[in-house]
Amino acid sequence: MFAHCAALLQVTLPDGLVSIGSYAFSGCEFDHIAIPESVTSIGSGAFFACNNLAHITMPECVTLIGGQTFAHCGFLRSITLPRGVTRIGAEAFTDCRCLKDVTIPSGVLEIGESAFKGCDEPTLTVTKGSFAEEHARQNNIPYKLGASDSHYGKIRAKKCGNDR
Repeated sequence: MFAHCAALLQVTLPDGLVSIGSYAFSGCEFDHIAIPESVTSIGSGAFFACNNLAHITMPECVTLIGGQTFAHCGFLRSITLPRGVTRIGAEAFTDCRCLKDVTIPSGVLEIGESAFKGCDEPTLTVTKGSFAEEHARQNNIPYKLGASDSHYGKIRAKKCGNDR
C-alpha cells in the first residue's frame, strides 16, 4: 500500500479499519502510529523497517501481531501489548535494537520463533504461570513478573469500539 514511502511522515488510519495488511507501511519514516479501535489484526511486516517508529498506540481488540510486524524498528524502546493479543508472530520484533521493555498479557498463547532475536537485552513483563513466562524461560530472555491483566492496555492502548 504505502511500502517504502520515505516521504510519509504522518499517518492517520480511519475508524472502521479492521486489519492492517502485510507490509502496508514497511520502510516508512513516521515516528508514531495510533491504530484505530476497530483494528483486530496487524499483518506480517506491516511496520517492517520503519526506522523512526518510536510510539505505537494499539486498541485492546488487536488479537494478532503478525510475523516481522515491527522488525527492524530502530527507535522502538518499549511496548505494552493490549490485553486482546493472543498471538505474536515469528520475528515480530527482530532487530529492534533499542527495545528494552515488552509487556505481554496473559492471554498470549503463541510467540513465534525468534520474536525478539537481535534485540539488545529486552526484558519481558509477563504474568506468573503464563505462556509468555514459559517462553522467556525456555529462550533465556530476561523477564519479570508484572501486574494483573487489568493494567494492560491502559497506557498504550485504547478501549475497543464496542466496549463503550
